[in-house]
Amino acid sequence: YDDPAECGDPDPQPAYVVRKWRDRDYGSLLVSVSGLWVGAAGLRAARDEDLPTARAYFVGLLAVGMAWVASSYYDTFSRARDRASSQRGGGNDADAGGAGGGYDDDEDVFFSALFASFLTLMVWSVCFYRAYVFQRDISVRQERRRRE
Repeated sequence: YDDPAECGDPDPQPAYVVRKWRDRDYGSLLVSVSGLWVGAAGLRAARDEDLPTARAYFVGLLAVGMAWVASSYYDTFSRARDRASSQRGGGNDADAGGAGGGYDDDEDVFFSALFASFLTLMVWSVCFYRAYVFQRDISVRQERRRRE
């Protein structure tokens, strides 16, 4: 339907809600732009088989990846802490997850966020390993060329 009123909904709501820009979004923007630069360095290193560029790619990937994991952890931790405080603040213990669904203290929130970030860290670990192997292979190739 072109007109939402045609489908019988008298008060149509948008399919998405745009949230307001927050200060920590600047950090996310910085990590994303840095990631683009690191990706371009990786492409350049693959094209030129240049060891300094490959090392810059590896080090840059480590920096961007760790910043991304830390940012992801912080976001998960903040959301879990906010959810736990809202559960504690309203209603009785049963409403706040007294049957095991709520958080007892900040330690539970910490471990919840850590567990949620584990998969992200594993994916980045594969990327780190592949970038290390890439720069090592370029180093070996350059050493072979020097010997010939």
